[in-house]
Amino acid sequence: MSTTGAAAAVQPPLKLAVTFDSTKVPRWTHSNQSTMPVTTSVVATGAGVVVRRHLTTSTIPDDVAAVPGVVAGNTAHGAFPAYSTDPTAQDFAGLAVTPVAPGPSDILAPGLQDFTFGADFRLNRPLPADSRKFDEGNNVVQRGLTGDDQYKIQVDPTPGGERLSCVLQEGATQTAFMVISKTTIAGGVWYRARCTRTVVYGTDQVVMTLTNLSTGTVLETRTVNSGAPATNLDFPLACAALPTPLSVGVKLYPTGELVKTMSDQVNGRIDNVYLAIG
Repeated sequence: MSTTGAAAAVQPPLKLAVTFDSTKVPRWTHSNQSTMPVTTSVVATGAGVVVRRHLTTSTIPDDVAAVPGVVAGNTAHGAFPAYSTDPTAQDFAGLAVTPVAPGPSDILAPGLQDFTFGADFRLNRPLPADSRKFDEGNNVVQRGLTGDDQYKIQVDPTPGGERLSCVLQEGATQTAFMVISKTTIAGGVWYRARCTRTVVYGTDQVVMTLTNLSTGTVLETRTVNSGAPATNLDFPLACAALPTPLSVGVKLYPTGELVKTMSDQVNGRIDNVYLAIG
């Protein structure tokens, strides 16, 4: 179990993007996937996910890092299964980004370093009125499950509508630190979500930004301090048998298998998943 009092390993700075684009754009700096510190795989029960994706760990493309949004040439995205009220008929699909060396050299573990993660997403329209009946929401991007180290961006139903949240949690001993948007999420609209964790005087400060990509409008920027010891996201339980992938569009077990019960399956589209550490 990780503890904030333990010395955290400092990894080399990481900039990782999953753009789903199958062709190279000249302005990008591309890495040879065979030499990258992560591997990618599609996990699915059906044919709902678009298998096109591209990873870069050098220069993050303008269409990933810049607001207001996607530029010409960014044509592909991940398409995820539609919502089903019949849990036995629901397809599940996601993308797993798995560290090659989980443990002390885990490239996807921020530890106590500052980091930013995010994605562009569009939920299906209309949003299902009974979406909590068989599922708990839409987990856009996350690493880890409750009871282990975890960071994630999700869109969950609330009494006032669907809302975005950024979540950090250390092991089973620390209460999850969650920043929830005041803005409600509409179906059929492309949004960009960014969560930035900065350690300030030993505590977590999270800045959450939500942008409407159709208009380029920043809808909300929230800055919240946890008031508790900073979350040490060093993923101490991750190992070769339990690598704990970074998952896109669905929850995954530490083994990389799909979580089919309360899967938090995204019903819609995802693009430009982004993780920067250090």
